[in-house]
Amino acid sequence: MPVKVFQISSELNTGSVGKVSEQIGEAIIANGWESYIAYARDHQASSSVSYKIGSAKDLYYHVIYTRLTDRHGFASKNATKNSLIK
Repeated sequence: MPVKVFQISSELNTGSVGKVSEQIGEAIIANGWESYIAYARDHQASSSVSYKIGSAKDLYYHVIYTRLTDRHGFASKNATKNSLIK
C-alpha cells in the first residue's frame, strides 16, 4: 500500500514557504509515494495533488480577526471545514 503524505501550507509553489512545500512534495513523489498539499492563497502549478482552502473573503476575515484578537490561525475553522468536505 503506497504511503500518502498530506501537507498544509499557506502558499503552493510560490514564495519561500510554498516552494519548500513543493520541494517536499517532489521528494515524496520521487520515493514513489503520493503527495497532497492544501493551501490558502497564492499558488502555481504543482506536482502534488492540491486543494484550495477558503476564498479571498475568508483570507481578509482571517487577517482582520488576527489583528483584532492576536489569535493567529483561529479564524479559519469554517473555511478549512468547508473546503475539505466536498
